[in-house]
Amino acid sequence: MSSKSNNTLPVLAITMGDPAGIGPELCLKYLAQPRSALECIPLVYADASILKRVADHLDWEMTTPVLTWDEYLKQLRSITQPTIIDMQTLDENLVEPGTVAAEYGRASYVYIQRAIEQAKQGKVDAIVTNPIHKEALNQAGIRFPGHTEILATQTASDSICMMLTSKRITCALVTAHIGYSQVAEQLSVERILEVIQLTNSAMQAIVGECRN
Repeated sequence: MSSKSNNTLPVLAITMGDPAGIGPELCLKYLAQPRSALECIPLVYADASILKRVADHLDWEMTTPVLTWDEYLKQLRSITQPTIIDMQTLDENLVEPGTVAAEYGRASYVYIQRAIEQAKQGKVDAIVTNPIHKEALNQAGIRFPGHTEILATQTASDSICMMLTSKRITCALVTAHIGYSQVAEQLSVERILEVIQLTNSAMQAIVGECRN
């Protein structure tokens, strides 16, 4: 549990992911946890109507405050509690869970883009992403295989890798989002060294943050 006051807690932009996937449920589960407001200020970038529909379907209460994008921009850092930032990209009645559609991919990309925009401007401290669907993105004309590539493009980053970490283990991936048949041709001494160096830098930053 963090000992910081609400005014000094990190602000996290949590993107809902694909509206027809598991992202809405995961967002609601997280917001329902009392500790979520003690460890950070979570801002869920989503369509509030879809979250409400999922909550009603599961017979859950959705009590988190909702702000439109324009309302959020006026308040920014004055927000001190978990909040849903309503992007209003979709009609909840047209979203069919478990299906793939261009409009779902387009909506998930809006959540990500706006979260990255706010992070680059220093309005949020970090981004947490829920699952997106590659096919839905492609149907919307958005040619990215995953979050890693979207983040790299939006931040003009040349040197990147995907890293998975927990309190017990950290794993960085030399290749990602490609078929097994393509892995061998993507491996090189230079790429492996690059990932080792990126991982070392990331772990030093994490350890330094933990010590602080």
